[in-house]
Amino acid sequence: MDLITIFQAIAGFILIFFVPGYALSWTFYPFRDELTQINRIALSLVLSVASVMASVLFVDIYLGVDFTPINIVITILLVTVLAIISWRIRIIDAGKMRKKLKMRFLSVKEKIIPNFARKIKK
Repeated sequence: MDLITIFQAIAGFILIFFVPGYALSWTFYPFRDELTQINRIALSLVLSVASVMASVLFVDIYLGVDFTPINIVITILLVTVLAIISWRIRIIDAGKMRKKLKMRFLSVKEKIIPNFARKIKK
């Protein structure tokens, strides 16, 4: 075996068994503290196999695109890019939601604490 074949085998293994699942794990659990790194890697293995099988079968059956190595790579990369976009949208939405909740909490705190302090003094 030459060096190019070995590199292709390693890159294919990583692309099929790790990359799309890792991106999907960030989509489902967008914050670092939600999963440990070992759990994220284990989940990525399962999600990768499932997402690659489902996406390639979808492209073949419903879109009528034949199985070729380049079509499979494009499908896997498309799934990965969509997962990353979805993760970024969730992060942005979560940041906005946290900011809204913090502002509501502060406004409620400003209303309740002065009233509570007045009741204690009476």
